[in-house]
Amino acid sequence: TLADDSGLEVDALRGGPGVHSHRYASGGDADRYRALLEQLQGVPPEERTARFRCVIALVTPEGASYRCEGICPGVIIDEPRGTGGFGYDPVFLLPETAKTMAELTPAEKNRLSHRGRAGQYARPILMGLLPAGRPEVGRAVHGEVVVEAGIADGGHLLRQLVGLLLVHSEILGQVQGPGRRPQRVQPGHAP
Repeated sequence: TLADDSGLEVDALRGGPGVHSHRYASGGDADRYRALLEQLQGVPPEERTARFRCVIALVTPEGASYRCEGICPGVIIDEPRGTGGFGYDPVFLLPETAKTMAELTPAEKNRLSHRGRAGQYARPILMGLLPAGRPEVGRAVHGEVVVEAGIADGGHLLRQLVGLLLVHSEILGQVQGPGRRPQRVQPGHAP
């Protein structure tokens, strides 16, 4: 079983909206980031620190559990910039690039995003779980990246999940940045 969730955490809002980012305000993306900006009126720029966080959890049929986390630090700006991306991307500035997420190219976003970083940590776990040398092989293709996965014992689902991670980060091997390395979690224990 593989699950993931992502959210925007704003320090001035005590970590909100967090996992409720998509439901922070009714309407579309612009409505949500406008509601966020309204909540941050009067908050000085130096106190508008924030981060996108993605957590991927994986549990094997044998009960082994893994948790991978990707973090993308930034600052919430007053006015939206850029036309790419979605959600809060137009108001989320990455200080290291001086661009908002909405101003990044897809390749830049894949390299720097919280999902790409979490995917980088999940990829070796998923690849290690794939059956090696099996004739029942499927392929997930994204751009020039090809991942092969056995389709026996649910491998077809695993192939789709690896493909999904590739969609979020087509250059998983080159992702760098803050985040937590994969953790092996003991059954019945929280990480």
